[in-house]
Amino acid sequence: MKSKLLPFLFLVIPLLALATGSPLLYRVSYALAVLVLLGFLWSYFGVKGLKAKASCITPYVQAGQWLEEKIVVENRSWLPRFMLEVHDQCDLPGHNNRQVVHMWPNKSVTWFHRTLCQRRGRFSLGLLHVDAPDPFGLFHFPLSMGEQGFVLVYPATVELADFLLPSGKVMGEGYSQGRTDRSSPNASGVREYVFGDSFGHIHWRTTARTGQLMVKDFDREPAGPSAEVWIVLDMQADVHRGEGAESTTEYGVTVAASIARKYIETNRAVGLISLGDKRYVLPAGKGSQQWGRLQEALALVQPRGRDPLNEAVGSSVDQIGTNAMAVVITPTSRGCLTSALSILGEHGVRPVAILLDAGGSGGQGDVFGTLDWLASISVDSYMVKIGQPIEKCLDSRLRGATGKHRSFASTYPV
Repeated sequence: MKSKLLPFLFLVIPLLALATGSPLLYRVSYALAVLVLLGFLWSYFGVKGLKAKASCITPYVQAGQWLEEKIVVENRSWLPRFMLEVHDQCDLPGHNNRQVVHMWPNKSVTWFHRTLCQRRGRFSLGLLHVDAPDPFGLFHFPLSMGEQGFVLVYPATVELADFLLPSGKVMGEGYSQGRTDRSSPNASGVREYVFGDSFGHIHWRTTARTGQLMVKDFDREPAGPSAEVWIVLDMQADVHRGEGAESTTEYGVTVAASIARKYIETNRAVGLISLGDKRYVLPAGKGSQQWGRLQEALALVQPRGRDPLNEAVGSSVDQIGTNAMAVVITPTSRGCLTSALSILGEHGVRPVAILLDAGGSGGQGDVFGTLDWLASISVDSYMVKIGQPIEKCLDSRLRGATGKHRSFASTYPV
């Protein structure tokens, strides 16, 4: 990009020299022409014969941690290079890696740069913008060097030492019938065959005696300490409130990641259902590979879903095995939550509800009324209020005798 002084330098002074015939102005015009030519050559050849590369040396990084990069610029020509401007084009928020370097022929310069990762997500990394402007700033011939890559910033997690999932409890009457058509070790009786029943459940002795097809009726088996843990993260666009780190979206993702980490570390199978910018349904699995898949999904999911919570659960509930645990994380209250929990209960899944309360940022409905209702149907529930420590909000020791979770704010002054 040319300097704003170029029209003056190129036109005004030569015109004055021609008009006045002044030898001094002619000399100045010649000097300016030489400087412009030298500046052009400086800038044009200043980026030739260079090689630059940026690489991430942090194996993986979470929001709140530091990303460390290594940048190497090599001068492979016989010309020395001065005042090279190297700008890392990484789009990570808060990233600003810009250096001015000088190099002798066939030498290289290496430096390291650290950036605090303020936000989860996928960000570009690896491209460098290299420029060699002339000393007067008249010419620029920038080049992009390196290879385009990406860095995935995983969501932050907190230690949930005192968060416990319930086991062996039955939900309130009217919410779950206590029987299921799915196989379990406990057959409580027989009933007439209806369309859709498995032929493997037919009780042949009773069928022969009555002359009608009869099938076994199974009791639901309570969820045990080895049951699958499914995380249902509500990512419907309309229900989330707040901006940035102080939003129900980011708190919900942190809660989901923290619970997933806790139970992956105890060798439980963990799965994920979240319908956001796209459909994220990860079958339950164990171990470090599953943890990596969960982290990646939670790093990328965005609150752009159209489906309300009950429809998201209804379209994915067949992925969940019976007698599993489902942790439903949502900023919504009674409406869609009632339907979603009913779907899970009918499928033989024991739910736990975690309500995200944006408070002054625009909460959804009566959160405390929803907590009372959840307690009345024997569904364990928690409230995570934006701005309060998640590990305290999910402390199972703060539960009252009725099973309803008491607000952290009512127990600990903030």
